[in-house]
Amino acid sequence: MSQALHIVAAFIAAAASLEVSATPKVGNVHRFRDFHDTRFEDFIVSAHLMQPVLLDLAVRGYFGDEPMIGYAIYESVRLSKLYSPGNPSLGTSTLLTPISYAAGRALASNVSLNSETLALYAKEALTMTDVKDAIMFYQAVRMAAPSYLGRLREEGVLPDIWDDSYVEKLISRKVRLWHVLWLSAEWDLVSREAVNGYPESRAALRYLNEAVNTLDWNDAVVETHLWILSRNPDSLIARKHGPKAASKASKMARKALEMGGLRSDRGRRYVKRIDRYFASMGWNPGATADLVAATIAFFHVEKYLTF
Repeated sequence: MSQALHIVAAFIAAAASLEVSATPKVGNVHRFRDFHDTRFEDFIVSAHLMQPVLLDLAVRGYFGDEPMIGYAIYESVRLSKLYSPGNPSLGTSTLLTPISYAAGRALASNVSLNSETLALYAKEALTMTDVKDAIMFYQAVRMAAPSYLGRLREEGVLPDIWDDSYVEKLISRKVRLWHVLWLSAEWDLVSREAVNGYPESRAALRYLNEAVNTLDWNDAVVETHLWILSRNPDSLIARKHGPKAASKASKMARKALEMGGLRSDRGRRYVKRIDRYFASMGWNPGATADLVAATIAFFHVEKYLTF
């Protein structure tokens, strides 16, 4: 079983590498585009560095130990910072770490390794989180220091990320990581995906499974990214550029698919055009990319992990 857990962690980590490798994923870092603070190679290395973290979670899931998801997200960010000054792992690790714990639990329970089971177990793992997980998640966000995250007016139980008293406030208010993600789900696509049991990633899995029958892998992933974006205004674009920009980006993704996506010359030209346009506008649908990584992780589990 030790070998199976290692393989699980390797395939889930590989999802992050394959996500960033798909080209041209409109507006994102890909193999032909770097950002000023984050390179294509940063994502590849960060995916490799995430693997031991994912393995630890798979082992924890297998033995029914405390998930410690907040710590795992923090470790993923900390390790990525050894190599990259940017933020290549926060959102992706927020989605992949619960999936890895869920895979270990599924192996121990001798149930089928499929997206439905993993999504259910991943959501349950998040409900098991405690205040320590919330504190570690806050530390992860502060370390990642996303460029779009300024000081926010404190509302409700969540302290501002940059509040010097955030630890004391999280403890006194008994805020668990589940609460952080559940409350953040109102404006953050990744948080919403996690607490709702990965509905968009699982829907996108069906799209990806169909796309690989008619497209090569790269194009199938690019189209899956467009499909998710067409259905969900990207919360990262919305945070940096406003809801109108996020809505326009989704409409352009939808138009690309209506023009044939990467299955027609006309659609392919339009995809390249909007990739350049997004880049010129600074529109980076990073939350969408995080969901693509989760989709690929589910794909790997169902296709290759038949223990």
